[in-house]
Amino acid sequence: MKNDKSQKKNKNSGVFEKEMNRRDFLQGTTKTAGLALGFSIFPFGGLQLNGGQTALAAANSNVITISNLDQGTGLFEVNFQGTGWGHGSDSYNNNTGAYFEFEFIGDRFRLLGAKDPRHGIAGISIDGGPEQKSDLYAPKRQPAGVYYESPELEAGKHKVKVIVTGEKNIEASNTFVVLDHIEVDIPEDTSLIQAVQADVQHAGFIQEGVHTPVILRLNQVFSDFVPKSMNIHFDNSILKVTDVTGVQEGLQVQMEEISKNAVAVKFTSKNPLKQQKTVNLAKINVKAQGKVGSTGSITIKDLVVADAVGRETVISELKVSIPITRKAIMSFNIISDIQGDTGDFDTALKQMNIINPNSKALIINGDITNGGGIGEYETVRNIINNNAVPFTIISSIGNHEFYEAKWNNYKTSEEEIFSRFYDFAGVDKPYYSKVVKGIPFIVLGTEKYMGFYQNAPDVKEQFPKWNGGIDQVYMSDKQLDFLRSQLEKYSKQNIPVFVLSHHVLKDTVSGSRQSPYLNDYMQYDEIMSILGDYPNAIFFSGHSHWTLELPDWAVNVKVSGGNKKGFTAINTGAIQTGWMSAGPNGGEVVSPEGGLFNQALQLDVFEDEVVIKGRNFRTNSWMQEYVVKIGK
Repeated sequence: MKNDKSQKKNKNSGVFEKEMNRRDFLQGTTKTAGLALGFSIFPFGGLQLNGGQTALAAANSNVITISNLDQGTGLFEVNFQGTGWGHGSDSYNNNTGAYFEFEFIGDRFRLLGAKDPRHGIAGISIDGGPEQKSDLYAPKRQPAGVYYESPELEAGKHKVKVIVTGEKNIEASNTFVVLDHIEVDIPEDTSLIQAVQADVQHAGFIQEGVHTPVILRLNQVFSDFVPKSMNIHFDNSILKVTDVTGVQEGLQVQMEEISKNAVAVKFTSKNPLKQQKTVNLAKINVKAQGKVGSTGSITIKDLVVADAVGRETVISELKVSIPITRKAIMSFNIISDIQGDTGDFDTALKQMNIINPNSKALIINGDITNGGGIGEYETVRNIINNNAVPFTIISSIGNHEFYEAKWNNYKTSEEEIFSRFYDFAGVDKPYYSKVVKGIPFIVLGTEKYMGFYQNAPDVKEQFPKWNGGIDQVYMSDKQLDFLRSQLEKYSKQNIPVFVLSHHVLKDTVSGSRQSPYLNDYMQYDEIMSILGDYPNAIFFSGHSHWTLELPDWAVNVKVSGGNKKGFTAINTGAIQTGWMSAGPNGGEVVSPEGGLFNQALQLDVFEDEVVIKGRNFRTNSWMQEYVVKIGK
């Protein structure tokens, strides 16, 4: 959805590296959510400032830039505290007492952000010292520049706190404090700048008898570096390491078996590998050899990495436990509401490549674009082509696909708008069906954009019933008959049937019980009557951008006169900007995550059930899980 309220992000989150374009190569940080099919990460390592074996040298750069979106509590990350923070191309807040803080190693820093008539006075405290003031006011908005530069500090580790004071210049109209980015100076004679940490990423499980990649990653590497060697130990009766390959360009790997449950790995590279905040180092291919329910482990020992001038560091032992699960009939992913947020879309695809390497389909459930422009479709297509996505891509049409016409007073024809979607999706109408690995997908979509018809005599009188809007979905009798015939056909086969439509059905998932989601479907009663007869129907909607953290993100819906088991309705989250209720009287406001919002779904289909899991791509973590039993 999101009409004209779209908020765009202009920066990559800093969590993922965009040049990684293979299914197996992704970086990020996540925590086990305690699910049977979890995505696990196990950080380790420590910081030594005064010499020691867990730090690398700053080789080629004397300045480190920290984006406002490099968020966290570690070194060279920004920790925002207090309510009211908005995040996009910069971060901003006008709530007195809110603050951000960061830690760094260096001898000077600069705070950069725009000056503006609405901006107030920031308070800056270094290492708990007295508060210094910086006025961010300007009579006219100025582009991001330095609004505070620290004095020269003792080279080493420092902590800075920047407070929204609530104070302002007499000419200022508000008290906003903003942050675009931070620059940190590293003195030339400082060699130890950052602890080297490592973690392992994998799908959280290995399906029985299947190979799966495990990625070894270095974190917070602010130096050119050269990996040297490591040993990998594993439970041979449960797991087996079959191969190790280098991820970085020019990195060669030699693997030698030293016992039935251990291999030795040597790295060679002609040139030092370039510094990155996170570095995917090696892909470890692992095969499940044990029974379902058993858990094996992989232990990486004696990982040696050197800086560009040859000083070596030995990274502590890393042990990873990986359970073996039953093999799914099919696994796939559903996203929606890209709406021009191509950075988050790219991030989501790269993360899917790790958490679901065997995905058989990618569903884009509407709002593929922000306005339906030809160039927008091309950009989305290019991002897909630059990632290892499943062969099958299924798309539905959303309201934003029509917004170029809405914005140019309908100079772009309705036929042209639909034609662009058809070209992208490879279809000839907005509703159709596909079967993937024996599982049916039914796609629904509006056959008219009501903005073209709002003044037509036979439509105008109906607009009050439809809430006076132009984004409502119109379905012909032919489409409704198609939906019923498809559900009837597949209900006899005792398999799940996935129904995909961009808009929200009233009184189902989060947000659908208040405006602006009470009149999305002109044929609402007919659609509900059909779905209510088929308990194996699982209906997916996007459009709202409401979080998958809410308790009613996935619900069973019973329809009067329908099957007593009801059908299932699921919110698909959104790639672009989160929204939430403005209160009991309806309406919406931007969620606390705002433009950082990035959520979608993963589904695993088994013979007797479908497991649906929410995924937060911003935090690299699983959210809630919902299980739909498939019965006769």
